[in-house]
Amino acid sequence: MPAKEQWKPHCQKILDAFKSDKNAAPFLEPVPWKEYGLYDYPQIVKNAMDFAQVQKKMNGSKYSAPKDFAADMRLVFSNCMLYNQEGSDYYVLADRFAKQFEKKFTKVQAASDAGDAVKPPTFPEKSKFSEALYEVDPDVLGQ
Repeated sequence: MPAKEQWKPHCQKILDAFKSDKNAAPFLEPVPWKEYGLYDYPQIVKNAMDFAQVQKKMNGSKYSAPKDFAADMRLVFSNCMLYNQEGSDYYVLADRFAKQFEKKFTKVQAASDAGDAVKPPTFPEKSKFSEALYEVDPDVLGQ
């Protein structure tokens, strides 16, 4: 696995943990709004998301960075909280899952950011850059 993709197993582990939670049933598959007679659902929730779609995107390498995965996971919970009344069982569950997700994802994000951190140049790199500056035409140097 390329070094830049080391975040993927960590995100998969987070997704697996949520999918295996005994309370995850409302988030596992798309909301069957027609079956439940929730005909206003598509008008309220403009961009539906669920764990099955997140898994499909993971499997299909549709996420190029951990932030893309996190955006979809957050969408699962925010959609639920948008559609359901505050204080309802679904709302409370989505809120709890959202907070758990943020705690878990913070570790992945920190590790990813550390891997992407810019390292300071070495002395030979600084020296080479300094010498290269003398070769730049003075008219171009200011640009």
